Amino acid sequence: MESVTMRIQDVVPVVPQGGLWALDKVALSVGNQQLLDWCAARCGGSRSWRHRKWAEARDLLALSQIAPRFKVREMDLRETFRALALLRVPVPCTPDAHGQLRVERLALLGITYVEEAVYEPQPGYGFVTVLEPSGVWHPNVATHPAQAVCLGPKLPAGILVKELVLSTYGALSMQSVQMDERAAEGVLNAEAALWWQQRMDLVPLSRTPFLSPGD
Repeated sequence: MESVTMRIQDVVPVVPQGGLWALDKVALSVGNQQLLDWCAARCGGSRSWRHRKWAEARDLLALSQIAPRFKVREMDLRETFRALALLRVPVPCTPDAHGQLRVERLALLGITYVEEAVYEPQPGYGFVTVLEPSGVWHPNVATHPAQAVCLGPKLPAGILVKELVLSTYGALSMQSVQMDERAAEGVLNAEAALWWQQRMDLVPLSRTPFLSPGD
């Protein structure tokens, strides 16, 4: 994927009045504006699809400025909307030989948004993949061929990318999780679901809201 890497600059997070629903009021930093302009110049598709991808990209960059725990690394708008992002969140990983859960504190996410998602509901596992760390131990995260995160049985048409980020934070931190291994949709790792059912005292891994700077 041809893309440009954003140089993360020191930006003081300021949440606009209206919060996450007023990201268009956030003035982008120089680095973020350069990344947006670079992507926009290479944005393909119909006029409506190009506009939608630009709007989603701008919102995602604005979100990265007001949320200390979220940073965009790369974006590609040429065809499908794609982004790489870092999310500071507790990530449960495969227990060690003694059954002790390992918890990482940072996730590298691959975000994919196809044009069809604007018009039609999509499977909940079709948007976000955990690229790092490996060995995620979570009922709603697949183990192969990739660590897809299931955010629900079906996600509504036109869902916003920022909503995908918020839902991913809720899922990985286990503030929202499907534990029933018999569920036909939602649970992608039945073994992990059974393991967690016996350790509900560990859930959630964090109660910290998404916009809070602390863990």
